[in-house]
Amino acid sequence: MKELCALAGSYSAAAALIQEETRRPLSVDAIKSWTCDPTAKRARTCPDWAIEVLERRFR
Repeated sequence: MKELCALAGSYSAAAALIQEETRRPLSVDAIKSWTCDPTAKRARTCPDWAIEVLERRFR
């Protein structure tokens, strides 16, 4: 996911692309929780649909 966010240019750009595709609200904090150290308290598992959206855009 970090690599895909880098391709988007920033976490906010990645969130905007995902929101545009899915028509679901998505915060930058959610993106950060998906890409932070897995042992951090804020860490969350990134949903497959979010990765798929960015992969379709950049690959």
